[in-house]
Amino acid sequence: SRDISRLEMIIDVYGESVQPSYAAALEARANVNRIAAAHKEAYVRGEPGARFVGPFTDAQVQLEAAIEKLKKDIANVARDA
Repeated sequence: SRDISRLEMIIDVYGESVQPSYAAALEARANVNRIAAAHKEAYVRGEPGARFVGPFTDAQVQLEAAIEKLKKDIANVARDA
C-alpha cells in the first residue's frame, strides 16, 4: 500500500538507527497476522474462537507499542538530522 511504501522510504532515509524498531514493528505485525490466520482456520473448521481473543488483544497492544516506538525513533532521528 501507499502508506507502507512511504514508511519504507522514511526508514531508508533515516537508515540503521531506526532499523531495530522497524524490525520489531514488522515482527509484531506478523504475530497479529499469525493469530488472525489461526483464528480463521479454526472458524472454517467450526471451532469456537474465544481462545484467540486474549492472544490477539495482547498482540495488538504489542503492535501498537512497537509502532509508537518506531514513530518516536524516527522523530528523534529527524530532529537530530
